[in-house]
Amino acid sequence: MSDLGYDEVAVLFARLGETEAVDASVIEQFCARDGMALAKVAPHAHSWLETAPLDAETRALVFWTLTAHDAIAIALEAERRSLAFLRRAAGSTADLCASGWVARMLEQKTDNVELLDATLARVPHPVVDWETLYALPPGSPDSPAPRDSAFSSQR
Repeated sequence: MSDLGYDEVAVLFARLGETEAVDASVIEQFCARDGMALAKVAPHAHSWLETAPLDAETRALVFWTLTAHDAIAIALEAERRSLAFLRRAAGSTADLCASGWVARMLEQKTDNVELLDATLARVPHPVVDWETLYALPPGSPDSPAPRDSAFSSQR
């Protein structure tokens, strides 16, 4: 995002990444304490952009067509799914220490969703709604044909 001039969004993502790293560490500690081991995944192992044999033009297309609005919308959806998971997990443990961390993560995820939602509302959407932008008065010769018009099916 910083490379595309969206410094505020880059800072936001860096902050979210830091909190996610702390949460991942805590979850790993709880799992280790209970004798469970989390599978180790190599960084970027599930990132098709890092592993797929894409040519330079395709990589550039992906990077230059992904806008700040798109990135925030993707992050917001991920945070919403994470929040839903944590809500389900909140009632499934009797461990006071674990439930305290789940409650803290729930609060953090709720804050993240609210922050991303507010940020998304401020970042311009890349698709221009030309009809709204150039709303013409009803009956104007340049107005779209009425729905029941013979010309409406040709739009």
